[in-house]
Amino acid sequence: MDKRYFIIVDMKSLDGYIEFAKFFLGDDQEFSRAVFGGLQFVGDTDAAIALRMELLESSNGVDEVLQTIYCTLKQLKENCEFITKEVFRHFIF
Repeated sequence: MDKRYFIIVDMKSLDGYIEFAKFFLGDDQEFSRAVFGGLQFVGDTDAAIALRMELLESSNGVDEVLQTIYCTLKQLKENCEFITKEVFRHFIF
């Protein structure tokens, strides 16, 4: 059973949330949880915020959301930079 991890970025619309970005983190759950744990956020239950990030585990075609956070646009910018740096370090070095 191969597990793969992603961070999904959604924005709130009139019809619910729309996925607009997806970061591939690989198959290492510990690394994926560490990256997600390093993200900036407003709160993990503040659905009034328009930007949502989710840690997703995908296994045999079945996706499971492991964690959800909500962030501001400024935090999203910082989070995207952080994710990119961490993934680069993980896969390149």
